[in-house]
Amino acid sequence: MCLLCGTWGCSALIDPPPDAELTLIRQLIKRRQLDLGHTSFAGLELIRRYFRSIDLAGHIRRHLKVSELEGDYGVVSMVLLVLGLLICGGRRLQHLIYLKEDPMILRLAGLKRLPTPRTLGRWLRRFRIEHVDRLLRVNDELVADAIRQAGLRRLSLPRRQSEHFGRRQRTLRLWPRLLWP
Repeated sequence: MCLLCGTWGCSALIDPPPDAELTLIRQLIKRRQLDLGHTSFAGLELIRRYFRSIDLAGHIRRHLKVSELEGDYGVVSMVLLVLGLLICGGRRLQHLIYLKEDPMILRLAGLKRLPTPRTLGRWLRRFRIEHVDRLLRVNDELVADAIRQAGLRRLSLPRRQSEHFGRRQRTLRLWPRLLWP
């Protein structure tokens, strides 16, 4: 169902949030209280609200509080900026130039102005494998929370996917402790 018009035939099909949040979003859009500015990526506001509802920034902050990644822009802002760049279709750092003035990218990342592609590149060069492992832990926690909230007591994976996940056995062994302490 489309969040904006409420129909199933719309091209912006995504899974609807809980009914109360869906109603609130529709009311805000109808009243024009949701100031989206001039942007092609108005859907990023919904993603930003979802990130806030799952406390993504708190998870990132908790797992990546290391001084070597701190800089002028902050770890959380840079991670959210990379996510926003990927969501908007950017595949190279230079694509950041096209998003420079976009208010929704700025709001998603929590920045007043975007870093240059060179600044983002230097920050990504400092990103090591241990930081990737910490981001994987963030992902594991968020997935475990979603499974817990859904009330699932068992997680079944098709054979093809379980072979793919077999390479991450260390992470999968942690899941029972994350899900059912």
